[in-house]
Amino acid sequence: MRDSRTGRHTVGATTIVVVIALHLLISCTKESKEPKTLTPDQVQGTLIRQLIMMADQQQRDRELLDSLIDEKGWGAPETREASQVSNHHDSVNMVRLEEIIALHGWPGKSLVGDQAALAAFLVLQHAELEIQLKYLPLVEAAAAKGDVERAHLAMLQDRVFMRQDKPQKYGTQLWSDPSTGKLGLYPIDDSINVDFRRAEVGLAPLADYIRSMGIEPESLSQRSKTTVIFNLGGDTAK
Repeated sequence: MRDSRTGRHTVGATTIVVVIALHLLISCTKESKEPKTLTPDQVQGTLIRQLIMMADQQQRDRELLDSLIDEKGWGAPETREASQVSNHHDSVNMVRLEEIIALHGWPGKSLVGDQAALAAFLVLQHAELEIQLKYLPLVEAAAAKGDVERAHLAMLQDRVFMRQDKPQKYGTQLWSDPSTGKLGLYPIDDSINVDFRRAEVGLAPLADYIRSMGIEPESLSQRSKTTVIFNLGGDTAK
């Protein structure tokens, strides 16, 4: 503004305050745009939370789907919609897991702890076959170092064999007969020795595993001519 005594232009106090405020605003805006570097502990915590959230989502999806199957059957529109939502979540979760793998390698126990490592396995267990085949060697290498539970690797291997229409090794994969609702085991290679292989990776005997689901082994349907022999306390049941 103009000074009435000197005729010169002067800067008032209000103008100075406004200039300072603008300067501070610009500085804060620049700082907020600069990426903040996370500490290793913060990165680890973020990975753990993300993995557990993904596994929790999958669990909720499957619980809803199972309840709809029991209540309305596979063919119901609600069941089909829930299945589509579950498949979508599985795909989204796998995309995020691949991003994590690209940055950190397989997220095993040494990186994210037992619970989140289990969550990572579950995400891969529900992925497409070609993705499972892609990362199976990575999981095998991690298991060899003790960074992945050998039982989890066994379940992944069985899932891959099942999808390739090959006999499974550990008897972890079952199927449901839609006409009767009965469960059956996918064929097992060298089934008479399956419990030895299960013990090697920390899995309970096959008959105990079946009973843990509230099913008597003798009631299982067989999907092929492959015979599964259960150790039933000295007796055998085919």
